[in-house]
Amino acid sequence: MISYQKKRHTMTEVLSQMDPAIQKWFRSKFKDLTEPQAYAIPLIEAKNNVLISSPTGSGKTISAFLAIIDRLYKLHREGKLEDKIYCVYVSPLKALANDINRNLKEPLREIGEVVAQMGGERPPNYLNFPREDNPSLGTRSIRFQLTPGREAATRTAERGYLHCGPSGAGHFVKMVHNGIEYGIMQAYAEGFDIMKNATSTDLPEELRYDLNLADIAELWRRGSVVGSWLLDLTAQALAENPTLSRYTGFVQDSGEGRWTIMAAIEEGVPADVLSAALYVRFRSRQEHTFAEKVLSAMREKFGGHIEPPAGG
Repeated sequence: MISYQKKRHTMTEVLSQMDPAIQKWFRSKFKDLTEPQAYAIPLIEAKNNVLISSPTGSGKTISAFLAIIDRLYKLHREGKLEDKIYCVYVSPLKALANDINRNLKEPLREIGEVVAQMGGERPPNYLNFPREDNPSLGTRSIRFQLTPGREAATRTAERGYLHCGPSGAGHFVKMVHNGIEYGIMQAYAEGFDIMKNATSTDLPEELRYDLNLADIAELWRRGSVVGSWLLDLTAQALAENPTLSRYTGFVQDSGEGRWTIMAAIEEGVPADVLSAALYVRFRSRQEHTFAEKVLSAMREKFGGHIEPPAGG
């Protein structure tokens, strides 16, 4: 439900809830709160979802940043500031660099100077900006680990996008990506199926294990070599429904797997895993096939192997 903030707070009311250094900095910098600041900052401090609609230059950006900076300073003073992401700022503005400098970098630098004047310890700088998007921000400090050997790379892959080549190249790469996805998903599925059936009565009792698959999935998310977003989703599904009882196992394919296998055939490239993963999806949508009946009939005829009755 959307509600409108009706109470306009005074500067004293707003600043009294903030870190002393931020109070001192704000009073030295501004004569009073702007209207958006007077209405919005207390709501943001209280961790409410807030939409500020006001003209450019009315102080709405610093409203959000100031509440967040205050929170980070308080955590730092309490020794609770962790090395993790507390805030992500997304802006459609072409003038993003100027926006960041004016409303975040400069306030942080100036507040840090106030802290030093008050005899306090300045918190570390946890700001990270991609320089290529904002050249005026200076030295790059993107928080990710560059792949060894690519430290001098000047392309865009490190930022999550890439021009792969002439028309059609990007589509080709994306389709192969989705074909690989089939194989990875099938590997996870088979692994968890093996663990689920570790209680099988076909096994000697001393080799049976009643495993908590939800816990194992969560464990593997924490630094395992098989960690991935697909595993994250698997862990979430098992946490919500450990037996996956609301799923039938009917698995569709959206075409990318078929396309990838066709590309492999045209190129003469073996794709054993991806082909098998695609065929498993076909198989999931059938009852026992005629081919399996043929196999069963042959086993009975050459070896007298009698299959269990249907449903037995």
